[in-house]
Amino acid sequence: MTDWHAIVAATAGLISVSSVIPYVRDMLRGTTRPNVISYALWTALQTISLLAQLSAGASLSVVLVIVSTFNTSLITALGFWGYGY
Repeated sequence: MTDWHAIVAATAGLISVSSVIPYVRDMLRGTTRPNVISYALWTALQTISLLAQLSAGASLSVVLVIVSTFNTSLITALGFWGYGY
């Protein structure tokens, strides 16, 4: 018997990772230019949330926080490399 919590967490993680692909594609094309400061602050807040969950003994709910932190970190990095303002 499989754990449905793990299946739901993995599915949510995959959906969340795939949600950033169109945004990054538009950034690379030059049609979208995110505000680097906003994304840097969101990345910092999500990192704090991730560290808090990990220190509290997070369960599978940490998957979404990890993916969200990765997504905003990627956008922030691309923004600093010239694709944002």
